[in-house]
Amino acid sequence: MRLAVAFLSSVVFAQAPQPTGIWEGALEAGGMKLRIAVHIGAAPGGDLKATIDSIDQNVKGIPVSAVIWESPSLRLALPAMRATFVATIDEAGQTLTGQWSQAGQSLPLTLRRVEKVTELSRPQTPLPPFPYREQPVTVRNAEGTELAGTLTLPPPGTGVKFPAALLLSGSGPQDRDASMFGHKPFLVLADALTRQGFAVLRLDDRGTAKSKGDFRSATTADFRDDASAALDFLRSRESIDSARIGLIGHSEGALVAAMLAASRPDDVAFLVSLAGPGIPFDQLLIEQGEAVLRASGAPADAIAKQRKSQEAMFPLLLGNKSSFELKTEIEKALSLDELPPSERAVADIQVSQSLSPWFRALLAIDAAKFYEKVRCPVLAINGSNDTQVVAESNLKGIAAALKRGGNSAVDVFTAPGVNHLLQTSKSGSPSEYPNIEETVAPTVLERLTKWLAQFVSR
Repeated sequence: MRLAVAFLSSVVFAQAPQPTGIWEGALEAGGMKLRIAVHIGAAPGGDLKATIDSIDQNVKGIPVSAVIWESPSLRLALPAMRATFVATIDEAGQTLTGQWSQAGQSLPLTLRRVEKVTELSRPQTPLPPFPYREQPVTVRNAEGTELAGTLTLPPPGTGVKFPAALLLSGSGPQDRDASMFGHKPFLVLADALTRQGFAVLRLDDRGTAKSKGDFRSATTADFRDDASAALDFLRSRESIDSARIGLIGHSEGALVAAMLAASRPDDVAFLVSLAGPGIPFDQLLIEQGEAVLRASGAPADAIAKQRKSQEAMFPLLLGNKSSFELKTEIEKALSLDELPPSERAVADIQVSQSLSPWFRALLAIDAAKFYEKVRCPVLAINGSNDTQVVAESNLKGIAAALKRGGNSAVDVFTAPGVNHLLQTSKSGSPSEYPNIEETVAPTVLERLTKWLAQFVSR
């Protein structure tokens, strides 16, 4: 009888699992896997508080506005991200299983209790002390908007003026280091080039990090204007040789570099395109869609379906109709009303993004038209595993355009096994990006620094 009573007592008074602690899991969407960590602790008065880390994006401490715990159910609200997470804790208190909802999408998410958050290994990230000078700077563009950045300068020498490089980042709001998935590729490049003898300027995009302005309304032409202001800033510096200033752009940043070099041929000494475009963007994006899906293992019918959708949508976007008119036409052309709700939600987001001024302007650009007007030496590097800007067609486009314009000072290099982010990779699928420890492939760094050496020795 005593054993029975003791057993019943243990059942009655067993403590229910609590959500406090550290939880980690991964969201999977569009072939990408993004790890997140949730920190839940006690707040004054017995309530709960929480923050979220986006591990692969190296963003920490995102605030959770509300933590609602009604055992075994947990609800987290993040209004700044327009996101919620609703989950149930298991009996052992080790797993939270639920749905992450954001911007019309709902994705399954399982979090497991951990002792500490997974730390990213990024061995190429330079650490101080540095054998050169770093200066915080502010560049004011033609509109008067202040752009914040960093200028690195080699050690001073008597009467020495340094060659300089302006780094131009790719699509999306980028900080001065082009930070992504814990990588800082522009910091790696700036470090390598400054050690080589270059002054290097890198900026936060307008409306990003410490820069003023509005990123969302900007087009590629606006980014060219920002780059032009940065070029003027470098030309005004007494320690920099204005005859040896060049541009190094990644992805869309390479397009910006070509646009600027074409418009200011007397002021740009060299141009480096890293994973940059060389063909019309409507063609590039169709190639991109096929390559990304193929690298992700998608079946042939899915690849064909996406191409058909793009071929139906792009001509509409290249017209002059308003976004309101276009939205209706695109929905009809793609038969969105026939999609199930989950697919329709994703399609609506994609259509909305395609109607942005930036995308519509970009879609109409043919990078070759600018390269035809570039007069300075050009180095173009694309990776053989680049699924976003396919190496073969884009490098051919750049080389052919320069030749048409009478510029024979071009070095074209396909980096073996390198993806769009300039990392050594297996397939080039974007899903690999967060899990690769390498920031910039040694083959890319070596080719870049050897080519640039000619501008140091002059």
